[in-house]
Amino acid sequence: MIIDKMSSDQLPTRITDTQKQNIDKGIGLVNQTDYHKRYNQKGHTIWITGLHGSGKNRLAYSLEKRLFDLGATVVVLDGSTIRSGLSRELDFSPTDRAEHLRRVAHIAKILNDQGIIAICSFISPSGNIREQCAQIIGQERFHLTHMDATLEYCKNNKPDLYKKAEQGQIRYMPGVDEVYENPDVAEFNLDPHNEEENTEQIMEYLSANKIFPLR
Repeated sequence: MIIDKMSSDQLPTRITDTQKQNIDKGIGLVNQTDYHKRYNQKGHTIWITGLHGSGKNRLAYSLEKRLFDLGATVVVLDGSTIRSGLSRELDFSPTDRAEHLRRVAHIAKILNDQGIIAICSFISPSGNIREQCAQIIGQERFHLTHMDATLEYCKNNKPDLYKKAEQGQIRYMPGVDEVYENPDVAEFNLDPHNEEENTEQIMEYLSANKIFPLR
């Protein structure tokens, strides 16, 4: 019988005592540098905020497609998707909205920790909530993007939704019976009319800051 010898880099990696202790704490064996090299990117979050109908999702999915086509590993999280599962028991009251977004931020952090770019599309109307999300994800990995749309523009995009809110059929609607706080500081304040330019602007930002691609 002939047995082929395996090279040292093909042999199973021995887990050290320190690594075993880290595993017990939920710390994996793959570090950030390894993820960066494998994916040719850094795990960061593009957090898109704005009123209903401001074009958040259009930007999110346009950006996802652009990144994907160039080889990036990227995940989009949006309100409808998360509320249909992870946050399905929560309503739109300020308290429940804060909990909903706290969960989203933790998902984004987990993705970022594994080298994946997260694009989060949520109204997130409160500055305090957005700051909490930034702290969870990490300020250096959180890139706030504001869809700076007028209320009139948003109503034209979602007329039925705003009509129901104005008639009292829907509660806690930012821009109607709940305040939407425009960000004082954001990486981007985007005009929703400029869809292609908005996507390209963010792509240039990711490249310039060596988030994607790294090389």
